[in-house]
Amino acid sequence: MGYVYSQLVKAQFENLASDPASNPDGLVYLNTTSNVVKWYANSSWRTAVDTDTIQSLSGKTFTDDVSFTSTGAIKTPVGTTAQRPTPAQGQIRYNTTDSVFEGYDGSDWGSLGGGGGGGGGFIWNEVSGSSPTRSFLADERVYDFEQSVSQKLAGWVKVPTGYVAGKQIKMKCQFAVDSAGTDDVRMETISTRIASGEAVDSTTNQHTATNADNTLSGTAKALNSVEFDLTDGVGEVNGQAVLPGQLLKVELTRSAPAGTEDTNDIRLIPSVTEVTFS
Repeated sequence: MGYVYSQLVKAQFENLASDPASNPDGLVYLNTTSNVVKWYANSSWRTAVDTDTIQSLSGKTFTDDVSFTSTGAIKTPVGTTAQRPTPAQGQIRYNTTDSVFEGYDGSDWGSLGGGGGGGGGFIWNEVSGSSPTRSFLADERVYDFEQSVSQKLAGWVKVPTGYVAGKQIKMKCQFAVDSAGTDDVRMETISTRIASGEAVDSTTNQHTATNADNTLSGTAKALNSVEFDLTDGVGEVNGQAVLPGQLLKVELTRSAPAGTEDTNDIRLIPSVTEVTFS
């Protein structure tokens, strides 16, 4: 015969501070240490979940990968520049002061996507009569800048819509020395700000960054990084502010330095040229 109850029936579980040693399937008890109900099934203790306490993940740490399978969106933290948290590598947030998504790389905050750094879309172009020689290195197209010869490449930088006027724009290039040893080379960039309505061959507003006698060293074909300033420290070219949507025309030149220290050919890896708007 079945029984039907119209009211709650009071049941008293055993109260224990830890899991009991005897574990038959179906055993239920209240753990007074964690204040949760636990039951035993299939050789392990399971914990009853209180749905009122699992809504917030604030302060929680995940020790494995997390996958999201919905078609919605993840809401990142939002705040001003002044409200940035104590930085830790890998943090991502939306900056309402600059209107950009930003991340912390371990040393500095930088914008992501359209407002951030990166070489996406930047192409070095050959210059008539004075370009370095094209060749291959590790199946990658490179440009050979010969020792003691003035050679030049050119390219265009589109200032992204998320760029905040007043921030410095930099370019990082990757070179490999042709043979083993240490050599000093002199590389130079000239960046020209071209605003809407200005001639593309204008030389009115220019900024020159010279890395005189920059030391490239290592084994043959060793990778070396050289950074150039495309603007001054406050994001200006010849006293003129660089603004979103404007263009920077960039020339990269190898010039022969004084003395005889420039004795090695170097190879530019053009595909990993990086422009940052920090």
